Amino acid sequence: MISVWNDVEYQWKACLPGLERPEEPASRAVTIMTAHLGSLQFLDVARTIAHELVEGDARETLLEAIDQLNIIREYRNYYVHGFQSVGWRASGEPVGFLVTFAARGRFTQHDLAFNEADLDQLIIRLDALRTVFGQVQNVLSGRVDPLAGEAYKLPALPPRLERLSKPKRLLFDPPSPRDFGNRG
Repeated sequence: MISVWNDVEYQWKACLPGLERPEEPASRAVTIMTAHLGSLQFLDVARTIAHELVEGDARETLLEAIDQLNIIREYRNYYVHGFQSVGWRASGEPVGFLVTFAARGRFTQHDLAFNEADLDQLIIRLDALRTVFGQVQNVLSGRVDPLAGEAYKLPALPPRLERLSKPKRLLFDPPSPRDFGNRG
């Protein structure tokens, strides 16, 4: 999952500097700035490019692909930053364990068990998005004529994943009134 994600980001970042004028070499300054894009900035740039430089069906497909990539980014972050260990079910199947903590108003633990099939579904979706981004890049960079007809058609995107909903477990009971002011 991580290598496919990295490849999707690399493809986009590599092509961004040359999108405006594909016939000219990319600006060194733009290339350097592109290297500093984090995932959220990258998605914002991609969304703006879709609105400003892409037309027709390709725009709608690209915008949907960007939205799907943002949802997958949430899963990727949870899987990468929350991974704690691998165990095995009684059947011998490996299972991964994710644990993260948040302190936004309440101290909360998010824990989840996942299996290879869960990761495989994310990889399949990322691979489909990689194909769409690559074909849109070919159009934007002038390597493919978007008016070439039926010979050039963007692939169908997989159904959109539901946004990540982490299971929540509050770790502390809410404070009672006796904890404040009544110390005597």
